[in-house]
Amino acid sequence: MDLIGAYPSPFITTSAVADEITYRGQKSRYKAAVSSGYIDEQRFDDPSELNEYARLDGLSDGRLGSGELSIIAVAVKRNYRMAMEDRRAIKTVMKQYGITENSGRILLTQDIIVELIRKKILTLEEAEVIRTDWEINRIFTLNISSFEELL
Repeated sequence: MDLIGAYPSPFITTSAVADEITYRGQKSRYKAAVSSGYIDEQRFDDPSELNEYARLDGLSDGRLGSGELSIIAVAVKRNYRMAMEDRRAIKTVMKQYGITENSGRILLTQDIIVELIRKKILTLEEAEVIRTDWEINRIFTLNISSFEELL
């Protein structure tokens, strides 16, 4: 979450995202990130966003949770970029809105880390330590061998 807080653009989320957090320790880290201002948990009650959420929910056949659906609806209606890794959510966005992964509208974790390296918030060496830790501890695996190949 410190990296999210250091990112040059704000990250917003909805309470539906918070409601879906079930992994060990992540709920308290999420709450701390909201409290510290790293994440801005915004209201999700605009009728056009709620209608888009309902439309997407009908199309997803229950494969996407309320968190993913709410973020997609908010991002599309507010013309925000979306940070996501869930392949099903990404495919839904690409299919429904004609948005591609390289359009700049979808940010993958690796894109966020690369931007932090470019802004000199994180060194390449620090990023590699994080990537290796994620892989060793089976937290997260990226489809790259090094962040250097993305720079």
